[in-house]
Amino acid sequence: MKRRKNGMKKLRLSFLFGVLCAFLFALASCGKYTLSRPTRVYIDSDALILHWDEIDGADRYVVSVSGKEEEVNKNEYSLVSLEAGDYELKVKARDKDEKYKESVWSDTVSFTREAESGVRYRLTNNKTAYEAYGIGSASGAIVIPETYRGKPVTKIAEKAFSGENRLTSIEIGENVTELGDRAFFMCSNLTNVTFKGNVSSFGSYVFQSCSKLESIELPEGLTVLPTDAFSYCRRLESVTFPSTLMMVSDNAFKDCSALKSVEFPSATLIIGSQAFQNCTALENVNLGGVLSVGTYAFSGDVALQNVNFSKVQTIGNYAFNGCTALTEAEIPDTASSVGEGVFYDCTALETAKIGKNVTAIGAFAFYNTKLWNDATDLVYADRWCVGYKSESALDELRIAAPTSSTTRKYAVWNADTVGIAEQTFMIRTRNASGGYDVSGDPTILVVQIPERMRYIGKNAFRSAVKLVQVQIGTGVEKIGDYAFAGCAALQSLQMPVNGASLKAIGNFAFMGSAKLSTITNNLPDSLEEIGTQAFVGTAIWPKKDTNGIVYSPDKKWALGVSGTVKEANILEGTVGVAKYAFYKSESITAASFPESLQYVNYGAFYQCKALTTVSFADCRDFRSLGAYAFYQCAALESATLPGKLKTLESSTFSGCPSLSALNVGSMKNTLPTTLESIGDYAFSNCTSLTALTMPDSLRSIGAYAFNSSGIVNLVLGKNVDTIGDRAFRNNANLTNVDFGDSLTSVGSRAFYNCTALQKVIFPDTMLSVGDYAFYGCTAVDEITLNEGLLSIGRYSFFGCSGVMVLTFPSTLESIGDHAFRACSALQSIIIPSSVETIGKHVFFACREATIFAEAESAPEGFDVMWNSSYRPVVWGCSLSWDKTYVVSVTKNEKTVSYATEKNPVGSPIRDGYSFSGWTSVQGGTTAEYAPAEIVSVPDGTTLYAVWGDPDEKGRTYVQSDVSMEWTSEEAKEAFLGQMKMTEEQFLAYLRLAQFRISFGYDGTVKAAYIVSEETAYYKIENGVLTFYATAEDMANGNRITDENSLFTGTFTISEDMNTLTIVDADEENGVSITMVFH
Repeated sequence: MKRRKNGMKKLRLSFLFGVLCAFLFALASCGKYTLSRPTRVYIDSDALILHWDEIDGADRYVVSVSGKEEEVNKNEYSLVSLEAGDYELKVKARDKDEKYKESVWSDTVSFTREAESGVRYRLTNNKTAYEAYGIGSASGAIVIPETYRGKPVTKIAEKAFSGENRLTSIEIGENVTELGDRAFFMCSNLTNVTFKGNVSSFGSYVFQSCSKLESIELPEGLTVLPTDAFSYCRRLESVTFPSTLMMVSDNAFKDCSALKSVEFPSATLIIGSQAFQNCTALENVNLGGVLSVGTYAFSGDVALQNVNFSKVQTIGNYAFNGCTALTEAEIPDTASSVGEGVFYDCTALETAKIGKNVTAIGAFAFYNTKLWNDATDLVYADRWCVGYKSESALDELRIAAPTSSTTRKYAVWNADTVGIAEQTFMIRTRNASGGYDVSGDPTILVVQIPERMRYIGKNAFRSAVKLVQVQIGTGVEKIGDYAFAGCAALQSLQMPVNGASLKAIGNFAFMGSAKLSTITNNLPDSLEEIGTQAFVGTAIWPKKDTNGIVYSPDKKWALGVSGTVKEANILEGTVGVAKYAFYKSESITAASFPESLQYVNYGAFYQCKALTTVSFADCRDFRSLGAYAFYQCAALESATLPGKLKTLESSTFSGCPSLSALNVGSMKNTLPTTLESIGDYAFSNCTSLTALTMPDSLRSIGAYAFNSSGIVNLVLGKNVDTIGDRAFRNNANLTNVDFGDSLTSVGSRAFYNCTALQKVIFPDTMLSVGDYAFYGCTAVDEITLNEGLLSIGRYSFFGCSGVMVLTFPSTLESIGDHAFRACSALQSIIIPSSVETIGKHVFFACREATIFAEAESAPEGFDVMWNSSYRPVVWGCSLSWDKTYVVSVTKNEKTVSYATEKNPVGSPIRDGYSFSGWTSVQGGTTAEYAPAEIVSVPDGTTLYAVWGDPDEKGRTYVQSDVSMEWTSEEAKEAFLGQMKMTEEQFLAYLRLAQFRISFGYDGTVKAAYIVSEETAYYKIENGVLTFYATAEDMANGNRITDENSLFTGTFTISEDMNTLTIVDADEENGVSITMVFH
């Protein structure tokens, strides 16, 4: 204990002062005293300041800069004003009153002053790198270098050059990975941008309004072009996209009026809203691998002549609105939908081909095109009816011409008509403000849908006030939302007699058609889904029905409720429950379903807060349980699922915190043996669900599926191959996971913050680990990565503080940023040569780790900050055939990196063996060198690892109890006085701190640390544990000195290696602390 006894301290100080005075008097009588030579001369390369230790008696210092001397009055000298070049620096001490002789010169320090452009830089990333943050005095052509003052330049900061018209060109060094928001915003004279490396991140508005920029080649590694990246760059003529680009965000090239052509790489999947709006010179677009085109993406591109839609799946509203030069459009078979107004005002468009898999076309998608304007009554785009000339005032839409004369005006559908676009038979009229109003058709009386038509779009006949009769053809698969809503005169709805294909009736499809009372031929057996209140406001929807439940006229579907329902006992013969049928029916306490039931649609029992039990036990041919079916049924305690269920849709039981029993027949806490997938959020926040058996039929688990649930032990079925993002996030009780036999990927944050999880052992099938997958799993003490694994995502194992050994498989190719950061118990890391890419800060705060790499040096794909904690690295290791342990290494000048006396090379680790040391004899069994001595071995020497018999050393033990024994009562009072704690409080602190101690294979202590490292005020070095006096000392990184250390002690380990005793260094007056570990 470094404690002072005040009286003794004063005596010692008085004695020393007397001795010193006598000594100085003696010197004075013998001549002038020579000042000490300045020592510890060094350069702060960040601040460019020369420092040295202060000399007693000196009040002046002479600094020699390559022979030119300058006197200063402090023990530092600024080097900022030096011009670029090489310098020799040294210092001597003097005093202005010349009482002492000046000292001799210090050791000489060499210094190279790099040329600087005037650009302003500042430290970032814990002072390990620089970012450029301002133009400073620079102008014209500016180069951002790879390094600045010996450290990499990794970023150009937000608004660094924003609005700087002095900038004419910029070359960005290869270490720069990020450009901040508005970094070059409105650089009005910028004409050229060159990327020397792989910048992976651009900020929003990064080059917006660079009005003289004419061309740019974007860097490889860039995956997303952010919002407004190049908007209003009105001279920009050409852009070369990198092969890595996945997304072009909203407004990225908006109003780039000189841009002539764009071709996207196969990796690009998404083009955002207005991304190329008003690019008035753009003539050709090749969408490549793009799947989604956003709203207004190419709107107003008046020169656009050719678009290769390639593999597109969805086209957003008004995406090509006003492209007046476009004459044809071919929507591919990959597309599923075409948005509203997509080709609106494309006045030259005369032909269109619609892919066979398109199921919906938005309202007025082809309005005011040539094909629209040339039509006489019905407007067709390929096999889709996309418009109606209301001036034709039709009475009937017929399958065929009438066989007898009629006074009614009619049109006959094309024989191969596939679908009707949204709002096709609604009338569009210009209003007084210049906009448009949409109203129902005033003339149509009869609609016959042809046999080959499959889709009736949303609002297709909405508010057709004279429509009396609708005949649905056998080919119709879907009637869209509001398709016949508000048809006040509609009396007859005729379904096909045989062979019906109808699967879905949309939300509010017939709502408000008050006279509709019968459905001829009943609802077909093919029907799987009826939308929300599809028949509300019709004569079919009575004020009351059986037990308050509203059924379709044929009793096949439960449509909703009318009145109070306490028990939803669905009638035998019912095949389906419609969407939101029992929405927020707060009186329902139980629900049971008949043998005949096949479908429960989306949100059927949404927020039935009093519902406690649900049973599908009697259902024999159940097919579909819709998403959100029992969402937020807060009182639901048990559910018996149907035995033949194949899919649990998203959020089926999400927000059911009381759900504790999930059964199939008599089998408890299990899922159906037919189940193949569990959807997103299916059991999210089911905190009472602690046990659940996954069947072997299960293949995928969706995002958030068990987020914040109560599962303790998880055994995945042997065929599960994917776990979605955040699937088991925040499962605080999850202790063990068996990942099965088929798993290939674990999604982002899948097991985030599962603080009780102990081991991660992957099957041989694993290919990728998502970002943050096991972040904060602080109890994990073993990670086994399989052969076949290809990639590990960012932050994937951050904070797994119990893991000691990490061996990467020979198939691994990439490790993301921060992947193993704060894995503070890590001692040995083996990296095979297959690893080509490692991100930044991967092993940051792994304070005890030594890295053994198969590569001779860091590959180009290793980020400059990959080893930002500067852990020792041994390069060029020969590994075992399975890459799990080190066999040998041939020493050369580059073999060891970052090893120091205080940060020595540690032992490699091999499962089941102890490491004895290194030998120069192949096959030798006697160690010649300790691990740390590898640095002093002569170059050219091949060292072979000596592996001894396995033993119980090399394990990590967790504290289970702690006690203290004082050497005296005075010691106790002094110690606790400094701690400002009672003895009970200090014991409670030690127990709460939860020490862990790790023993090396030689039986010595390798690491002792506190699990809660952010609040642990201690330091361990060379087997000595020291507590900091204050939290501030720890936070500020103060060196532990006699003045600010509170306790210093050495370790003693019992023979059974389960008891650690820390003995106070103050043997005369101290304390011993005994900790028991397991």
